[in-house]
Amino acid sequence: MGKSKLAKLNSFLLFILLFFGLFDVARNYTKLPISFGYLKDIAIYILFIINLSIIKFPKRIGGFFYLWAASAICFSVLGFLNANYSMRELLIACFKFLEIFILVLLFFNWDRIFSVRLDKFIKYYIIGAILLCFVNVFGYFVDNPIVSVNMPNANMPEGHYGGRVTVGQPPIAIFPVLLAFIYLMIYASNAKERILLVVFMFCIFMATSNTGLLAVSFIFIILIIYALLNHQAKNIKLNLLLFIVVCISGVALAYFIFPNMTENIINQYINKIGKYLSGSSDASMDIRVMHWQMGLDTMSGVDYFFGRGVYGYIKNGFYPIENTFVITFLMYGAIGTLGMVGFFVQMLYFALGRLNRFQTKNSVFFVCVIVVFLMHMFTLDLYMCYTLYFSLTFFIAYCYNKEKKIERQ
Repeated sequence: MGKSKLAKLNSFLLFILLFFGLFDVARNYTKLPISFGYLKDIAIYILFIINLSIIKFPKRIGGFFYLWAASAICFSVLGFLNANYSMRELLIACFKFLEIFILVLLFFNWDRIFSVRLDKFIKYYIIGAILLCFVNVFGYFVDNPIVSVNMPNANMPEGHYGGRVTVGQPPIAIFPVLLAFIYLMIYASNAKERILLVVFMFCIFMATSNTGLLAVSFIFIILIIYALLNHQAKNIKLNLLLFIVVCISGVALAYFIFPNMTENIINQYINKIGKYLSGSSDASMDIRVMHWQMGLDTMSGVDYFFGRGVYGYIKNGFYPIENTFVITFLMYGAIGTLGMVGFFVQMLYFALGRLNRFQTKNSVFFVCVIVVFLMHMFTLDLYMCYTLYFSLTFFIAYCYNKEKKIERQ
């Protein structure tokens, strides 16, 4: 295959990955069959195979990444010995759970594989986040034959999440919007970008994603500290002021126009926060903890070092773990967990080091990206959520490559 044809094919497959990275959750509320989702998995492996000869295994990713990847490759097969689960599902999981590592290699080799510039592609991601806002709001409020919370398919039989304005599970459905919001909090410098910032802000609020709002709070604190320490961060200071003003005035206006809906959303937040502050139990978290304990109870002996492989913790029916740290320990043991945690610590150390040295917007964005993912990994399974691991691999590669370019200047 000629270089020009290969470049066109790579770009085509890349935009397939972007489409699913943005709309994979909303897809569950359409008439599209579940099998349609396999397009993204096929695209990932085609990209890897056709570009294998030019892919380099860069040292800059760090040894912990390769330890994590090697654990997933070597220990996944233990699931065939330990899991009381469908052989077909185990085989699919073996391939699917490796996709995060393939995407890291593809995106860290971006300039070798893709003709689309990283800075240009992130703009496409933000445009897609705007469309996702519309899909979430329109699909929630307007029953229609395209995408609607009233049209659950076999992959989403329980219907919609009442009172939470998203098409799909809020933390995942709103995740691209959250990342686009954080990006604009740092980079927005004109009226158009700040209008988008406000739109993203309200979409996150309406989704009532507790993890998302907690992430916004942490990012807000990080940006305040950064703005106070860096006298050149004028745009970020303006964006922070805009954030505060819009939050206060927006809630007041929403109360006036949509009193019932606004009160319902705020009550959901108050109830959640109140339960945590009072020490009361939260039903969703209680179920998660119960599932974590059920999985951990299956481990013994060498399992603590090598894990039980893909789904190896399953004994009597599938149950979601919804915690990336726990499920990594269950599947890949202490070795795999060390690799995963070490990878994130290494990336955070790199980002903080560049932040201290260069004081760039990209450095603080890098720190924010890692913090947001670590928070979501506590309540979501990274391996199962394509929206998460596509965004993780892309944004880490974006920030890392940009830091290296700044360093060379």
